[in-house]
Formats: sequence, structure tokens, C-alpha cells
Amino acid sequence: MSLFDVAGGLFLVRYDDPEALSPERQRELEAALRAASAAGPVGIVFLVGAGVRTVDPAVPQYWLGLTGDPGIRIAAMAIVTPHPAVSIATRGFSVANTLRDRSLDVKPFADEAAARAWVAERVAAARPG
Repeated sequence: MSLFDVAGGLFLVRYDDPEALSPERQRELEAALRAASAAGPVGIVFLVGAGVRTVDPAVPQYWLGLTGDPGIRIAAMAIVTPHPAVSIATRGFSVANTLRDRSLDVKPFADEAAARAWVAERVAAARPG
């Protein structure tokens, strides 16, 4: 199971090993995203540990399903990682969402504080009022 915290529609998710990213281990997070989305758009900051050097193709495929689900309203996803391969996978995932006309921003970061600020800004912009 992934460890995650939620505050004001902002999810902070930690992945310390490659197995933690597997779709089978995301069910609790998926349920929490669905529940929080009932109140408005949400944002996710994934903190990907140094032990995760690559991303299995099943991971972005799974998340493409979630970003296309109207019951889960993700405004932005930031992936904090020290590894170029994970950053490249993040950029590819962003392009895939753009090509599918999904209205969410996805971006890799090296700095957690910058990622949190960016996601919080996008979630706030996506909320009405």
C-alpha cells in the first residue's frame, strides 16, 4: 500500500520502491481520490524515492484510466524524482493526457516544495469561485 496524506484536496503520495507503483497497490489511493473529488478538483504530488529508477508501462496505463474517469477530478499531478528516466516517463504521461484532451497538468520536479506549490496553485485555479 502507498503512504499518502491529504490536506485541502492535495494528496502527497510516497513511493519508495518500484512495487509500490503497481496498479494493484493503488486501490486505497484511488478510493480516496474518488471520495475527495466529490468536493472538487484534487491534486497529487508523488514523491518517488531514489529506489525507483524506472516506471513499468502498466503504471502510466493505469493512471490514464483514472485521468479519464469523470468521477476522479485531478487538476494536477507533480512527480518529484531524482531520476531522469522517471522524469521522461512523466513527460510522456503528460503528452498522452494532452492527446486525449484531458484537462490536467502533469509535470516532473526535483524539488518537493516547488511541486507542492505548483499543484496547490493549479488545484486552486480549477476550483470555482
